[in-house]
Amino acid sequence: ERRGETRFAFTGTGSMRGSLEGRARELGVGHAVRFVGFLPLQRYVELLNACDLVCIPSRNEPFGIVLLEAWAAGKPVVATGVGGLDENLENLVEGVKVSPQPDSLAWGINYLLDSPSERERMARNAREKVRQFTWSRSADRLLSVYRSVLS
Repeated sequence: ERRGETRFAFTGTGSMRGSLEGRARELGVGHAVRFVGFLPLQRYVELLNACDLVCIPSRNEPFGIVLLEAWAAGKPVVATGVGGLDENLENLVEGVKVSPQPDSLAWGINYLLDSPSERERMARNAREKVRQFTWSRSADRLLSVYRSVLS
């Protein structure tokens, strides 16, 4: 009831979808949750642009391209501090880093929903940060690693 107008959209497909849909109904929040599955690129971009924030609740994430997609759309993220998410997201700069536990995820989402000015500040930082992720910069970093190993 605290956030009667808040809506959640879950993208992608996976084996947990059915149980998540059932859990949303059990909790009485089915009306606020939409499972959209896989989206064509244009619809995915439209959804990203319509969001206030993006939550990435991964328990294991080698890199997390969705992080860059959210930042490119100018969205702050709530993301678990695992794998590539942990390495790339600076807590309270481009988003909120949380543990992969429901209470922690809820805290991060509420923090951003309660703080429009923080959301906008983090969105600006996210737009700036994503500019660092170019093929040229990635190639330079990889070349540096190879040189270090070979010398």
